[in-house]
Amino acid sequence: MWRRLWTLLLLMLLLPGCVDPIEFEQEDQQEHLVVEATFSNLDSSYVRLSYSQPYRYPFNKFEENATVYITSEAGEYIPFYHTQSGLYKPEAEARAQIGHTYQLHLQIGPNSYASKQVKVLEPVPIDSVYTEFAEVEVGIWGAREKALMPGYKFFVDYTDPGGLINFYRWSVTSVIEVYTQPWDYIDYSCIGCPRPAPKDCCAHCWIYERAQLYKVQNDRLSDGRKTIHQELHFVPFERDLQAKNKITIYQHAISEEAYNFFKVVEQQQQRTGTVFDPPPSQLKGNIYNVENEDEQVIGFFDASAVSKKEIIINRKNIKEMNVGEYVYPDDCREIRNATTRKPEGW
Repeated sequence: MWRRLWTLLLLMLLLPGCVDPIEFEQEDQQEHLVVEATFSNLDSSYVRLSYSQPYRYPFNKFEENATVYITSEAGEYIPFYHTQSGLYKPEAEARAQIGHTYQLHLQIGPNSYASKQVKVLEPVPIDSVYTEFAEVEVGIWGAREKALMPGYKFFVDYTDPGGLINFYRWSVTSVIEVYTQPWDYIDYSCIGCPRPAPKDCCAHCWIYERAQLYKVQNDRLSDGRKTIHQELHFVPFERDLQAKNKITIYQHAISEEAYNFFKVVEQQQQRTGTVFDPPPSQLKGNIYNVENEDEQVIGFFDASAVSKKEIIINRKNIKEMNVGEYVYPDDCREIRNATTRKPEGW
C-alpha cells in the first residue's frame, strides 16, 4: 500500500514539471546571405545565392540580380551568369588552374562581398567507384517520419599521396531517367471536389540533381596508403533507379580551412535531433561583407582541383529485388530540374 502511495505522489510531483514547448518564432529573426560556391578544373563550377529565412517562412528566397565574378593573382577575370533560382554559372571554358589562387566577388545592390583567397591544390585520382545493396531510413518529402527504403550505397577507393597533409571533400550529381503517369492527374484546385484531369504530356523525363552531400575526410590515419570502401552516398530504388541513372562522383582536394567548415556541416547534417545532441557549432565561412565584416554571411567559397568517375545503373541489371513502379500522377516536367530533352549520348 505504501509503495503505491509513494508512486502516486511521485507521479503528481513529476507531471507539473513537464518541459514546456520551445517557441522557435522570434521577432528579431533576420535573413542572412547564404553562399554556396565551388570553382574547379572541371565543368562543375557554380555559385548559388539565397537567404536564410525564419523557420515558418514557406518559400526559399534566392538572389537573382547579383554581379558575380572570380579573380586570380594571375590577373584572370571570370564572370558568372544567372541561370535560374539564384544559380550562377561561368562560360563553359572557365576552369580553375592547379596552383593558382582565386577569390570570389559578389555585388548585391550597394553591398560588396568577397571571399578569402583560396589556392587550388593538386587533385587525387579516384581508383574505383562501386555499389552495395542496402536498406536505409530516408526522409520522405511531406512525411513526418523516415521510411526504410531499399537502394544502393556508393563507395570509392583512392590512394593518398605520402608525405603530404591532404584533405578531401566529395560531391555527387545525377541524371535520372523517370516515367510518370500524367493521364492519372487529379485536379485539387476545387476544394472538396477533386476531379480527374488527364494531361497529354509528359510521361518521360530526365532529372538533373546535385546531392546535398557534405562528406569530408583527412589523411591523418591513412597518409600514403590506399583507402578502400569510403562510403559516400545512398540512392533509393523507388525513383532514382526506376529506369537508368548516371551518377558522377567528384573528389575535391581541399584546404584545411575548407575541411573544417564542411566537417561542421557534415556533423550537423548527421545529428539525430535528440535533446542529448550537443548544440550546433557556428558555421564560420570565408566570405565577408567588404565594408561591414560584422555582417554574418553563411557559406564558403571552395576553389579546388577535382577528379571524377561516372557510374551508370540500369534497372534491368538490379537483381537484389523487384523494383516497384515510381508513382507520380502528373506531367514529369513538374518535377524540379526535369526536362524532356534527352541527354547527349544517353
